[in-house]
Amino acid sequence: VVENCQKFNLIANSDGTYYIANIKSGKVIDTYGAKTASGTNAVQYGKSSRSTQKWRFVPTGDADGSY
Repeated sequence: VVENCQKFNLIANSDGTYYIANIKSGKVIDTYGAKTASGTNAVQYGKSSRSTQKWRFVPTGDADGSY
């Protein structure tokens, strides 16, 4: 059984990015301390217009359609 705390909605932005919102908390995925360096931890945070909360899905180029 998957609990709502493990479910997320994608909320489209007009710039082609998405907020990733947790169904239970309503918070979105952000980076810890608004950092952008590789390896930065992801956290849930209240939705704002910060760029670190906006996510873009990029195709991997694999034949299976992975992103």
